[in-house]
Amino acid sequence: MNDLNMLVRIAGMTSVNQRRHLIAQTCHETGRYRWMQEIADGSAYEMRSDLGNTKIGDGRKFKGGGVIQLTGRYNYQRFSDWLERNGMKDDKVMQEGASYIAKKYPFLSAVCWIQENNWADVCEGTDVYQVTRVLNGGYNGIDDRLHYYGLACRYIAE
Repeated sequence: MNDLNMLVRIAGMTSVNQRRHLIAQTCHETGRYRWMQEIADGSAYEMRSDLGNTKIGDGRKFKGGGVIQLTGRYNYQRFSDWLERNGMKDDKVMQEGASYIAKKYPFLSAVCWIQENNWADVCEGTDVYQVTRVLNGGYNGIDDRLHYYGLACRYIAE
């Protein structure tokens, strides 16, 4: 909960709608918070220069981790740099990768992506389709996301 609360505060996701979308979307992305790292072994990401994976083993080490499934050496390095800039340097992010992110920073690992994509602003409204498109690039799992948003609206009251 500390990690979630830190993300909410730092990313400015404090309005009711922002919190509803955050919970609904991340609930879908993680299978109701069962999988804080990608189920696949990450071999599909090996040598993917678009993800910054330039060494053998990068794909497995930097597979999807955290509530938005942070993926690739490049994105892990951005998060590691963000931690350092904010006085929380943690070398284990780059040393251990996805397994460490899943345990230590499952929510906070999303902070760079949220900030760089202005996702907090997108989440101000009630349009689950728009929020999903920005996060996912399409509408993958939209029915599930709508379901979780409905639950979030019921339980996260104004």
